[in-house]
Amino acid sequence: MIPSSEPVRKHGEWMNEADPEKSRLLPYYARILDADDLARYMEWFTKPLPATFRVSGSRYPPGFRKAYTERFAQLVAQFSDVAVKPLPWTEGVWELPTDRRALRRTPDYARLHKFIISQHEAGLIVRQEAVSMIPPLFLEVKPGDLVADLCAAPGSKTLQLIEAVGPKGVVLANDADLRRCYVLIHNTIVAATPALAVTNCDASRYPSLPCGILLDRILADVPCSGDGTLRKSPDLWKKWTPHSAVTLHPLQLRILLRGLQLLRPGGRLVYSTCSLNPLEDEAVISSMLQLCRGSVRVVDVSDQYPALRRAPGLKSWPIVDPITQEPIVRPSDSHVSLRGSIMATMFPCMFNIDVAESLTDFRASREREKDCWTGNILSEEISSQLGRTMRFYPWLQDTGGFFVAVLELVRELPKTPLFLDLMKSATSIDTSEGSAVDEKKTRPPRGIPPPMWQEMPLIPLQDPTFLTRIKDYYECDEDFLDGHVLAQRQPTNPARIIMLSSHLARVLIPETGGSPDSLQRTFRLVSAGCGAFEKHTGSERFRMKDGAESWRIPASSEPYFSHHMPKKVLPEMPYSVFLALLSSGLSSTETLEQTVRFDKLAELSSSYREQLRSVTLLGNCFIRVTGESLPPEAEILRGCTFNGWLGSDSLGLHLQRRQRAALYELISGLGTEIGPSRAMKAKARKRARRLAANQEAVASGSEVGE
Repeated sequence: MIPSSEPVRKHGEWMNEADPEKSRLLPYYARILDADDLARYMEWFTKPLPATFRVSGSRYPPGFRKAYTERFAQLVAQFSDVAVKPLPWTEGVWELPTDRRALRRTPDYARLHKFIISQHEAGLIVRQEAVSMIPPLFLEVKPGDLVADLCAAPGSKTLQLIEAVGPKGVVLANDADLRRCYVLIHNTIVAATPALAVTNCDASRYPSLPCGILLDRILADVPCSGDGTLRKSPDLWKKWTPHSAVTLHPLQLRILLRGLQLLRPGGRLVYSTCSLNPLEDEAVISSMLQLCRGSVRVVDVSDQYPALRRAPGLKSWPIVDPITQEPIVRPSDSHVSLRGSIMATMFPCMFNIDVAESLTDFRASREREKDCWTGNILSEEISSQLGRTMRFYPWLQDTGGFFVAVLELVRELPKTPLFLDLMKSATSIDTSEGSAVDEKKTRPPRGIPPPMWQEMPLIPLQDPTFLTRIKDYYECDEDFLDGHVLAQRQPTNPARIIMLSSHLARVLIPETGGSPDSLQRTFRLVSAGCGAFEKHTGSERFRMKDGAESWRIPASSEPYFSHHMPKKVLPEMPYSVFLALLSSGLSSTETLEQTVRFDKLAELSSSYREQLRSVTLLGNCFIRVTGESLPPEAEILRGCTFNGWLGSDSLGLHLQRRQRAALYELISGLGTEIGPSRAMKAKARKRARRLAANQEAVASGSEVGE
């Protein structure tokens, strides 16, 4: 192979070379947008997208978000050239004046970028595109609701739903790609909620819930061509093709119709895409309205979030043949190679729904067209409802492009052959291992096998004495589970007990009829709930009174148990002592020790050390900082409870190192020096060994590859 004479480019540099003038997007959207909007389209979609993030703090007291926002603004103000501003249409969302790539590469932003990364990894903020936050807002989730996120990965919208539904509701987060399911779990693990279950199903065939349970809210952020993300993915100028929308339209329509079947009457479904192509947006909604025969309405939300600028949905749009690039007025006008792809449901017109037994009946063929094609323009009722859908253009408030439709199920769906076919398809799911979708998959990297879905069914708690022993050991009050249910994955001798909300347990662990194994296989359950208790295998001092192994409380369940175990709550801690616990081992390059010995505590507060010596119940404990004399920078700690560990002569915080580092940096300021983590040290040792091996190999006349 002849080596290329072109210089090696850094990752992402090639994206800046996309030429919008040569893209197929412009002639396509020239038929959809007027001249003024097309000029704005060119101007705004070639600008970088401002980075945005949202304050999370779902596991902290109600006042945490406000205190965190104020403290964050103080820290960012240290950068005179960084004008971070809050978004006016929702609380706790901030915007930076630069895009994510510039934030990562510009030296002036290095400290700010490092700070934002640490806060994100600790779960205190969520880096999320502004328009991506909109669909969950219009879903109007209430505490205790049963909610499904049908296309959930990577999980930023799911986190919004988790925060809204609370610990006693249900969030079924689904994705058809198993790899993306694990990304979803990674991004939502900071929430540590008993309300979440992650499933791996084809959303268009999502299983019905047991016992006739219907959902209160559904979010359908469906797969799309993504042309609204041009500002953060400029490579789409080169890659985009009109074939994408034609291919995705039937899948999007199936997902929407299936979602409506899972919804209770009076429930709400939000349909959204990050595309501005009407084939993926208004065409899907108009077809659904016709097929549902008045059972569904588009909700008028124009009076909600008045600071959020939006444009109404389109009422008419052209259909362009992807092969000839010419507009067509009926399915049979399409190129012969597309006759199985162009559907009557894509056109802004009425069609005959009485003859349709499945969605395939709307595909282009001259024989079927005679039966289902009317060619009449959309009715006034459907046109007016399309005007209630929302388009978010970049030039309205400096965001990406997005489409949102808020739908309400007015009454039960009609029992037409088409809906019966959808139901039949959902109840005939292949539960064998592999991907949930039958579509062609990309080949995994050589040597790396594709992930396989594995059955590890949740089963009810098997040891009838477990709760009694836990109550006795931790001296809990009678309602310490507070409506939650405990379960386990291992049939015998489990090392971890999982906590589920009672509503989620009804879905995954039926009380009567059917086995959890078969039900969870149907849903292809990947993860559910959060850890409630973990078996402690340490010192004999921490065994229960009967000599059995004790169970410790992980940090994930602290928000749910601390109020029910008053004997495990330590006396309110002075701020100086808490700061010592928080910073223990963070700045050191030699040790990662997280505990502080009592003799060190005595230097900070001798009276508090004496209070600790009077505590007889060692092991797990809950730590609260006294609200007296808190400095302004530490107001975020007011009312917070943290998981800790009390030994005979030491005390420590049970928080991940990255969480301790993020909190400490937030309190102490951006200039805090944090030492290397255990993973960073291991990587440095590996690099040193490789360098030594290379040097030795060079000395002997060969070289060890990287």
